Amino acid sequence: MWPTSEVVSIPPHISSSSTELESKFPPEFLPPSQSSSKPSTPILPTDPITRWPSENEAFVEQARRVPIIRTVGHDTKLECGIKTPGTESEIKWDKIGSNMPFKFRIENGDLVIEDLRKEDEGLYQCSLTLPGKQNSVHFTDLKVADYVPVFYGSSFIDLPPLTDEEWKNLDLELSIKPAAKDGIILHTTKGVTESLGEYYHTVFLRKGKIVYRSKLGTKIDELESKTPVRVGKWSKIRILNNENEKTLIVNTDEPIVKAIAQTSEVTLSSIPSNKIHLGGEPASSSKFIGTISRIIINQHPVEIMPKLLVEIPAKGESGVLVKAKPAVEESNECSKNPCQNNGICIAANVHEGFKCECSDYYFGASCQYKDRFCANKGISSSELILKTEYLFGFEIP
Repeated sequence: MWPTSEVVSIPPHISSSSTELESKFPPEFLPPSQSSSKPSTPILPTDPITRWPSENEAFVEQARRVPIIRTVGHDTKLECGIKTPGTESEIKWDKIGSNMPFKFRIENGDLVIEDLRKEDEGLYQCSLTLPGKQNSVHFTDLKVADYVPVFYGSSFIDLPPLTDEEWKNLDLELSIKPAAKDGIILHTTKGVTESLGEYYHTVFLRKGKIVYRSKLGTKIDELESKTPVRVGKWSKIRILNNENEKTLIVNTDEPIVKAIAQTSEVTLSSIPSNKIHLGGEPASSSKFIGTISRIIINQHPVEIMPKLLVEIPAKGESGVLVKAKPAVEESNECSKNPCQNNGICIAANVHEGFKCECSDYYFGASCQYKDRFCANKGISSSELILKTEYLFGFEIP
């Protein structure tokens, strides 16, 4: 539900006057009805746009300039900046424009979100109303970052098994930044048969080269990249495996292709599939060291969550099992400040492990470009989107 404290109105900067629109947008940008010399009456939205009170605009803008960034899957606390001793029980929390998170609690006036989800991202408001005093509000803009793990050779992440169709026609993409030249990047198996043993896909580093090894029948096949990948640099890996051929593509290198002599029997549903191990194989000591920012299977990104992490205890000098430290850390790509012009860096399951959210008038992968049309016309990025949606009747994601 929308917070009841908000004022419902049509935003003043969305005018129904074609003169106002044409003053900021050239005729070719407007729909025919607006650019025509004939008078016309735009159709206003049937549902009014809900807004916070205008006197709070400055506080909202400040919250959005300095958002709180937290990683998906973790418990997160949002502090209420207006609470004072003894007022904690009077604090009320709302999420602007959406329902409150699936799992949350109010703790000493602060909002605690459990097992943070991507849909929990948004603008939050804590409010305090005391008898005889003016209502006080505080806004927090929460950004939810993806989990981008950095492995240290003592852990792996369990992901859901491949389906039978994915075993039959596999299209696998990985983005990695290795810190060592050897180690298993991905390993998954499918059942065990008495005559043929275990089917598997495994991707690993061997002296810096990417190796794809698979067994989908009686024969083990192996493809190896021609050139090694660079330690400390991002690399893209793509593997295609269907009934006719297997292909390994690393960065911009020429694809390595191998024909398959016969159709595999691996698609039989009677043979169970096991989990995908990202970052290592449980029984092997040669695990990946470095960052894995994304995994895409058959064009579908796979969500990487911290709760899926499996840590492997290590033996100390006395033979006693001890916890390996560190097992895994979150990527620190944003510590390098890659986003220009006051852009906000957020860890993401994309090739280089981060994305930039640009400030008004700027765009590009690192917010390096300035939109001179919008800047000259005094139109912010959010206003441009809102006007475009209003004029043309479609939503911009």
